[in-house]
Amino acid sequence: MCRRRKDKVNKCTNTAIRKEILETLVIEALKENIFTPTQMNIISDKVYNYLKENYLNTQKKIIRIKKEIEKLQLQKDKILNYNLNGVLNNKEYIKKKTLFDEEILNHKENLIKLEFDTKFLNRDKVFKYLEKLAKK
Repeated sequence: MCRRRKDKVNKCTNTAIRKEILETLVIEALKENIFTPTQMNIISDKVYNYLKENYLNTQKKIIRIKKEIEKLQLQKDKILNYNLNGVLNNKEYIKKKTLFDEEILNHKENLIKLEFDTKFLNRDKVFKYLEKLAKK
């Protein structure tokens, strides 16, 4: 205790450390301990094994999403034909086309995320990524 209530005498020998300095020192110490070559090999192996286990499921999802995009594109073409043949008016066509476009866009975004996950299916790439993180 640095200060007593009764006598209000300050006999403290502790020095204050700024929060920012302490946080920086702790982060640097963690980087030094976590990003050692041995630890990075362990981490990259675990990440690689996780990605490898989930690779088949991801490939199935990618195929399913691509088929769904093709199906939506066919439906979009179909409503265009209906519009050109006078079966569907312009207002309804634009409304339905917009819905199909939004669905296709959502599927393409999901596809990009899944394809990004499979991009790291290589131990060396994972290790290099960890090295890059260690340098930050």
